[in-house]
Amino acid sequence: IDDICQVASISKQTFYSRFSSKYDIANWYCARFEERTLCQIGRTLTWEEGVLAHFTTISKQSNFLRWTSYNGSKDTGEATKVRRRAAILETLQNHRKVEVDQRLQFLIEAYLDMEIFLCTEWFRVGCNPSADIFTTYYLDCVPAKLYQAMQLPSSEAQQIEKTLEEPFSRFY
Repeated sequence: IDDICQVASISKQTFYSRFSSKYDIANWYCARFEERTLCQIGRTLTWEEGVLAHFTTISKQSNFLRWTSYNGSKDTGEATKVRRRAAILETLQNHRKVEVDQRLQFLIEAYLDMEIFLCTEWFRVGCNPSADIFTTYYLDCVPAKLYQAMQLPSSEAQQIEKTLEEPFSRFY
């Protein structure tokens, strides 16, 4: 903790006001890049862009994330599911103007279980296959109705892409 506080130029009191242990840093970090990748699907990113950016980030930070997850992190994925559920519902209702019926709610819950499982397993086996290959496998598992409901229309995706010189530069 002393080293972390020294590098971050913060006191221990400040550190402990935000984190219960050094292992919480990985959970905080994952939640931040999740906001910039997966939570932007259907808003500013297509499924392909959001998922690829997410897995590329995990792959680049795998040593740090592995160290924290094997050395005390108690995250079981439930906090992630709560955050992701809220983001998906907000995207569907406020950005895509989709009514969330019972079937779509069921598909969201199934997707969240799949997301946690696949992300955990991919990370557990050393981020193998590569992020780009795993992205294609992952996208094959997304329920079609959810995928279609959250996918940006091609004209909207092209318009967003035109405004960015490098679509993923803001994530790295």
